[in-house]
Amino acid sequence: MARAPKATIRHREQQAVALHLAGKKFDEIAEIVGYSDRGAAYNATMRAIKRETVEDIGEIRNVEIVRIDAMLDSVWACCDRGPRVDPSIRRRQKGRAAEGR
Repeated sequence: MARAPKATIRHREQQAVALHLAGKKFDEIAEIVGYSDRGAAYNATMRAIKRETVEDIGEIRNVEIVRIDAMLDSVWACCDRGPRVDPSIRRRQKGRAAEGR
C-alpha cells in the first residue's frame, strides 16, 4: 500500500488537532478524518503537536486544562458524598461496636 504524500498527512494531522480542540474524542476524530482507530487519531494529533505544526499550542494547553478540571470536578463530586457502603454492612458494624468488638 502506497503511503500518502506528506502534505496530505500533515493536512489530516491538522484536521485532527482542530477537532481535538473542538472537544471531539479520538474515536470521533478517527471516524471524521479517516484514521483506522482512535489510537491512530491520537498518535497523529500528538505528532502534530510535538512537531509544532500547530500554531495555537497555548490554546491546546488551555483546552486540556479545562478538560482536566471538568474531570476532577466530577471526581471530587463523588468524593464529597463519601463512600458508598451497603446498609447491611453498616448495621453489622454498629452491632459489633455495641457488643464491644
